[in-house]
Amino acid sequence: MGITQTGGSPSFTYRYDTQSEHIAHLITEVNARGAGTIDPTAEAEAAYVNLATRSTGMTRHQRLCTPGFYNAEGKLSGGGFFDATYPGGAVRFNKMLSRWRDQGELEGLVVT
Repeated sequence: MGITQTGGSPSFTYRYDTQSEHIAHLITEVNARGAGTIDPTAEAEAAYVNLATRSTGMTRHQRLCTPGFYNAEGKLSGGGFFDATYPGGAVRFNKMLSRWRDQGELEGLVVT
């Protein structure tokens, strides 16, 4: 849970509510399968990192912004506060997760 690697939202309540829903779904699925762990596949992790670190509407602003916490001291190397977020925003991020849950296959995860 957190505010990075997700869709940006000014509402922490919305962000944490929807993330909690997703985490609860994962825990339920792991338990239903009699498993104890869940991990992303290397391919799924790489694909999401590629998506979350590509240029977005914030990229130009980050380049023009004074170096600091939000842009990794001006480096734009993926280490800044906003350098790794879902590019479509919070609502689209949550719709993506909802569609993924609805598929029921846990695609991109290894459950053991």
